[in-house]
Amino acid sequence: MWGGKVLNSPEINPDGSVTFRYYAPKAIKVQLRGDFLPTELLKTDFANFQVSIYQDLTEDL
Repeated sequence: MWGGKVLNSPEINPDGSVTFRYYAPKAIKVQLRGDFLPTELLKTDFANFQVSIYQDLTEDL
């Protein structure tokens, strides 16, 4: 892992929720996107697509 912190991520919690950990001490904003998140319609000049939304991650030290 190139000298960084070793993180247990993702972690599935007993209630079924998932905790993602990402070490970025200078980050202003971190977002997660994946096919497991709700989707929204993205309209382009060529076609319309269903894409997953961005989920803002929160800092929890």
